[in-house]
Amino acid sequence: MIEWFSANKLVLNLEKNIYNEICNNKSTTLCTDSYKDKCIEEVVDLKFLGIQIDNRLNWRNHIDQIIPRLSIACYMVRRMCHICNNDTLRSIYFAYFHSVVSYGMIFWGNFSRSRKIFTLQQKIIRIMMGAPPRTSCRKLFKKLEILTVPSQYIYSLISFLIVNLDKFLTNSSVHSINKRNRHHLQRPIANLSCFQKGTSHFRIRIFNNLPQCTAGVMYAISTC
Repeated sequence: MIEWFSANKLVLNLEKNIYNEICNNKSTTLCTDSYKDKCIEEVVDLKFLGIQIDNRLNWRNHIDQIIPRLSIACYMVRRMCHICNNDTLRSIYFAYFHSVVSYGMIFWGNFSRSRKIFTLQQKIIRIMMGAPPRTSCRKLFKKLEILTVPSQYIYSLISFLIVNLDKFLTNSSVHSINKRNRHHLQRPIANLSCFQKGTSHFRIRIFNNLPQCTAGVMYAISTC
């Protein structure tokens, strides 16, 4: 890395840099590398472009970081629901809740801890509609025209995949046999559950589970 910076006439400030080694081992051993008597510290998690990344990629720290912000949004809606109509409450929701949840969701939306985010979303929806705490939110989401957290995650994956569909291989491009799943995308072989829950693997599974006619139309649109 130092050689690359030197070749491109750049200088790396070693005193202001840390590094995070992504690994799958349960044990964590932190070490410190040095260059010209200056240390580069290894950390378990770090913040990059507003997303908290840990060395296990379980996104626990990032979700725990945004939960207090979402709780504040619930409090704001609770204080405003008596003096605002649904349109104003929806604006508050999208400004202070949806914007926080949707940012980086494509990475952490499929992990188990995201259920806490969904629970907070159900809470704020009930507050907006003045419903009791144990009321089913199915009809409330439809009435407010708001996607649930799992639905928003699927939507973000499909949106990313459609824009970048030319970067994925389909079954028809691998072999010439005219099968019914010829429009399905090739899934990478993965044994680790962490990878199977990840973005690159899970979005292909979602696309392949779409109806055949829908997948064919989406592929045709992306190649036009």
